Order: sequence, then structure tokens, then C-alpha cells
Amino acid sequence: MERVIRIGGGGGFADDRIDAAIELCVKGNIDYLSFDSLPENELSQVVAKKLNDPAHPGYDRMLEYRMERLLPAALEHKVKIVSNCGSTNPIAAAEYIYKKAKALGYEIKAAAATGDDMTAYFRDTEMDYITVEGKRIKDFGDNLIAANVYVPSSSLVEALDHGAQIVVTGRIGDSAVFMAALRHEFGWAVDDWDKLAWELTVSMVMHRDARRIWSLGRLGFGWLYGIMTRVW
Repeated sequence: MERVIRIGGGGGFADDRIDAAIELCVKGNIDYLSFDSLPENELSQVVAKKLNDPAHPGYDRMLEYRMERLLPAALEHKVKIVSNCGSTNPIAAAEYIYKKAKALGYEIKAAAATGDDMTAYFRDTEMDYITVEGKRIKDFGDNLIAANVYVPSSSLVEALDHGAQIVVTGRIGDSAVFMAALRHEFGWAVDDWDKLAWELTVSMVMHRDARRIWSLGRLGFGWLYGIMTRVW
């Protein structure tokens, strides 16, 4: 018996075009839409903005624009969304998405995965950590405004296992937003190395793929989804 799960690549950076993702939801016959919208320098920039403006929501600057246009198509076609668009405040991002979906007439489960923010730990720890530039983190003092780690896909898998239709997180491994759906659907264990290696390869290709197109006018459209099968 063959089972097929289709995952659409919704975008590879914060300002990626949204029309391609909408078309995937409408015409791609996909089960999931995953996208990476959190570049490495985004977290510190958002934290700096929050320090100057306490009213700043703390999530991806494009989240509201993206969800206003994407949610109707995704919900109508029962496409689940997994993304790191939560930036420094995944909980606020999930709350916004939940309220937006409710305003559209949908009662959904929206989950927020946290755990990447290590700022408080690095400020308080007695351990001596060194940056890649050779500087002691303790020496930054109050100038240390953001310190985040890449967390694995396990928290996203747990959210999907509990029925979440939309899962948002902050700093996470780039491939994890794709990997989570596969681990959830196929039940792959975290130490099933052969399957995870296959999974990681497909995830990274989708994350960084130049996207097969037949004209430059279709850049970002079309064959932007992976098909994973499992034969029993």
C-alpha cells in the first residue's frame, strides 16, 4: 500500500512572494504548506524594535500580510501550515492566526512552539561561552539583547499530533518546518536515522530549491511540492 503526502514550499525568506503559496493551496492538491521566513539576523532586529516600541507584536513583520491573503485558501482546501513566522513571539503569532481564522468563519487549532530563546540563560549562567568571533558572551553584559538556538522538529510534531492545523515557531532548524509534517504523518522516530536522512535531504531541497519552472514569469510557482511515499 502506497501513501502520498504532499508538502508545498510556501517561501524561503521573509519577503518571499505570496501568490505562489496561494496557488499551491488552491491547485497543488497539497496537504501541508511549510515555509521559512526567519533569516538569522531577524531575531535581534525584532528584539531591538521591541525595546524601542513595547507595542511591537514580536512576530514576523510579514505575518499579518501573509495570513490575510493565505488563510482563506489554506482553510478552504484543508491545507495545514507549518512555519517559523512566530519570530520572537510565536504565542502572539498563533493567537493572531487563530483570531483571523475565526473571523473567516473557521474554528481551528493553532499552536505555538517555543524554547529557542536562550537570552536569560546566557545572562545568568556561570558557564563561559565563546562566540565564533572569539568573544566571551559574559563580556556583552546588558548589550546582549538576543540569544537563540536552533531547536529540532519534535515540538512541531507534538503540536501536529495534538491536532493543530497551523503551527508557528521561532528559531528552528530550516528543514524542521518540512520535516515535522513527515514525522507526524509517517510516525518516524527521532532516532530512525535512515528515514530522517532521507527526510532531511528532501526538506533541504524544498527549502533551498531553485524551483523548477518553465518561464521566468512563473518563478516561485508550479512544481514546488514534495511527494513522500511509504510502502507497507
